[in-house]
Amino acid sequence: MEKQTIQAFAVFAPFAVKITTATPFFGGRGALSLGGEGLMVNISYYGSRHYMNNVVYGVRQGAIDKLSADMAHELAPFNVCSLSLYPGVVRTEGMVAAASFDPSIDLSGSESPLFVGRCVAALCWEKDRSAYNGTTLYTADLGRLYGIEEENGFRPERSEGERR
Repeated sequence: MEKQTIQAFAVFAPFAVKITTATPFFGGRGALSLGGEGLMVNISYYGSRHYMNNVVYGVRQGAIDKLSADMAHELAPFNVCSLSLYPGVVRTEGMVAAASFDPSIDLSGSESPLFVGRCVAALCWEKDRSAYNGTTLYTADLGRLYGIEEENGFRPERSEGERR
């Protein structure tokens, strides 16, 4: 599965660039424009920097980060910003179901998928998003920077492991 994840990123990237930019790329014109700039946000996790779960998991996360950084370099001439985004623990349906069976899973400080989406939307509106090109950002940091909160007013923070 890890191999397919990275292959999917690599295959999808040129198509994403093509539809999100107004500049010609691979012989086409973009259908959706973010003011003449593209934004490629690859969801990863800090397991690429610190041991988490197992070796294969960490390698997959590291590959996503490397892909984001290298795409940033190659896509910069097309005004496309590529970055990795690290959400904290996200309350997906799968995580909620897992937490109902495993009391060790703590979702008290978790993020909703909506919060993560709001962080991506803030990056879309960022006038100087090219400053983030090739970087790794944490959703908790973007929430603090842009004043993004959960629907109930809660603002997630980085976990202890993410602060290392």
